[in-house]
Amino acid sequence: MADDVTKLAAIPEMSVDARTLMERLQRCQVDETVSYEELSILIGRDVQRDVRYLLATARLRLLEDDDNPMYFGAVTNVGLKRLAAIDLVGTGEQSLQHIRRTSRRAARVQAIVPLQELDAVTKRNALFYQSMFGVLTCMTQHKVVKALETKVEATALPVGTMLAEMVRTL
Repeated sequence: MADDVTKLAAIPEMSVDARTLMERLQRCQVDETVSYEELSILIGRDVQRDVRYLLATARLRLLEDDDNPMYFGAVTNVGLKRLAAIDLVGTGEQSLQHIRRTSRRAARVQAIVPLQELDAVTKRNALFYQSMFGVLTCMTQHKVVKALETKVEATALPVGTMLAEMVRTL
């Protein structure tokens, strides 16, 4: 029994510095920017250079808060800004562009895999990734995105409806 207990990993607790950063960010109003300098002074370490991970932890915890989720965008070399509703929508476009670039690049890499050199299981995995990244690349094409934007009106469409509309657009 004692051996079983020693094998269990402890649930990591948030560090004092990450919690301090989170608590400061929690007090931000929409559109308010907190400087990296202020955050660094607060914990006595440079949050841009030395402990970015603490800031990332604080931001993630605030985003995942069920009661009052908050999202902070980075203002280059200035600090973090709590985003307003319209800014949050803008992150969707940025994320879609990132996914488009990443899937296109991954599809190119998978396309050059020399399948004849692989065993059956690895070949199946390679073909799976080729297919998945091909689908993601097609789904995020500008023409598909524009066509789908016109289908959404008062509420988000169910996934099945979105997929059917994508297939019609291709």
